[in-house]
Parts: sequence; C-alpha cells; structure tokens
Amino acid sequence: MKTILSTAFVMLAMAVPICVAHAGDASLTEERINAFYEESLAAQKAGLVETIGFLEEHVHENSTTVINTISHMQGAPQNKQAMTLNKQELLRETEKGRQAMDLKSIENKILSVTVAADGRSAQVKDTTYSTLVLKMPGPGGQPVQFNVEQSMLCDTEIVLNDANVIQNKNNVCNSEVNIKPLTK
Repeated sequence: MKTILSTAFVMLAMAVPICVAHAGDASLTEERINAFYEESLAAQKAGLVETIGFLEEHVHENSTTVINTISHMQGAPQNKQAMTLNKQELLRETEKGRQAMDLKSIENKILSVTVAADGRSAQVKDTTYSTLVLKMPGPGGQPVQFNVEQSMLCDTEIVLNDANVIQNKNNVCNSEVNIKPLTK
C-alpha cells in the first residue's frame, strides 16, 4: 500500500507545472504563469494521456521533483515517505499513480510568484487540494476502494527553454494525505 500511495501522489505533485507556453512569448509574467497553472489543471483533469503528453514536453530534462508525504489511514499508523525523482522517474511514477487512482476534483491556488529580472525563470509557491478514489485488490482479490484527500504545498522553479516553452525545472512539495474506506 505504501508504494501504491507514493506513486499515486506523484501525479498530483505535478498537477501544476505542465502546460503550453504561448508562441512568441520570450519572458515570464505573472499573468502568463497564472494561465500556465490553469492549463496544467485542465491537463490533469483530462486524463492520463494528456497528463503524460504535457509532462514529456513541459518538464525540463534536468528536472528534480522532491515529494515529502505524510499519510494518515484510518486504523493504521501515520506513514512518512520522501521521494526524489528525475524526469523519467516522474513520468513512470505518474503513470502508475494515475492507473491506481481516479481523480475526482483538484483545485490550485498560487500563493506567490517571483519572476527573475531576465524573465526567463520564476519561483512559484502554491497549494493544491485534491480528492481521489484509490483502487486496489483486497483480501481474497476482492477490489477495495478508498476516499483520498490530499493537501499539498509546493515550491516550484519554472523556466523558459530555448524555444520559450514553460518547463518545470525543480519542484519541492510537502503533502498530507488522509485515506478512508469508501462508503457507499
């Protein structure tokens, strides 16, 4: 269960920095960054294929994503885990996580944006709240589902590549997850 949860939450850490830069824009602005975050949420909501496609293009080749997660599951001890992922690991773990969970809702709020003087990079602090359903085999192979609520605080460095495409370069996220059996 610990591994499933870790990989499942990777996709949510990337819920923000995965959208398309507008052609010809040679610098980052707060308005452009806000649009970037809105488009990234749309990709997450659209599904796995759209999410992976955006990640492939909009995560820097030398990116690092750090996710620190505290999980609370009804009837189980608290679990803490840290993951540090490069781009390829991020893509792989996002796919695994998305297959294990159904995204029900996701909201994001940008707390602060600091654009570098040259307009080629920015530091963004944001929060994301999401609800999901985790699906996994239970005793005797019977499927078991859990309601999952996740709150995340991320510090992200975004950059423009040589083609002026916005890319996620470095991401550090602290996540708290609450898991309860699904009741119908």
